Amino acid sequence: MSTDRPVPASPSEKKFQPYVPESMEMREFTWRAILLGLAMTIVLGAANAYLGLRAGITIAATYPAAVIAMAAMRAWKGSLLEENIARTAGSIGEGIAAGAIFTIPAFLIAKAWPSFRPGDAYWKSTALIMVGSILGVLFISLVRRVMVEAGQRQQVEPNRISFVDALRWLRHAEPGEELPRLKVNPAASTPS
Repeated sequence: MSTDRPVPASPSEKKFQPYVPESMEMREFTWRAILLGLAMTIVLGAANAYLGLRAGITIAATYPAAVIAMAAMRAWKGSLLEENIARTAGSIGEGIAAGAIFTIPAFLIAKAWPSFRPGDAYWKSTALIMVGSILGVLFISLVRRVMVEAGQRQQVEPNRISFVDALRWLRHAEPGEELPRLKVNPAASTPS
C-alpha cells in the first residue's frame, strides 16, 4: 500500500480562520470606540459594584456592553472591530468592580487595614486595583492568540457560539430592514 497520498487533516488540526481576514482594511482602534467603551466601563462597573455590595453577586457585563456597542456603532456606521473594542472595554468594569468589592471588604474584615480612611487603606487599595488591572491586561495579551486558536479546536460553550452567531446575523441586516428569523438550536442552549 502506497503512503504517498496526503492524509486528510482531522477537524482538530484545521488552521485557524479569523472572521475578519488580515488583508481586510477595517477601522478598529478609534476614539469613538474607546470613549464608548470607557463610558460603558464606568456605568456598568458602578452598577456591578452596587449590585455586588447589595446582593453579594455580580453579573456579566459583556452582554449589555455588546448590545449597547452594536446599537451605537450601527448608528454611527462603525465597523465590527470597533464594536469589539467598545464591548471589550465596556465589560472590563465588571471585573474591576468585582475585584474591588470582594477584596477590599476582606482586608477590612481580616483587620489587615484598621479603616478605609485615605491614610490607612484608600491609596493602598487604589494601587492594588491598578496593579491588578495592568497585570491582567498584560497577562491576557500574552495568551490571547493561544486561547483564541485553542478555542477554535475545542468545544466552545453554547452561549458564546449563539452570541457570535447573533452578532454575525445582526451585522448583515440594513437599518429598517425586516430581520430574518434567527434559528435557535435547542440542544446548544442546554447546560452540559
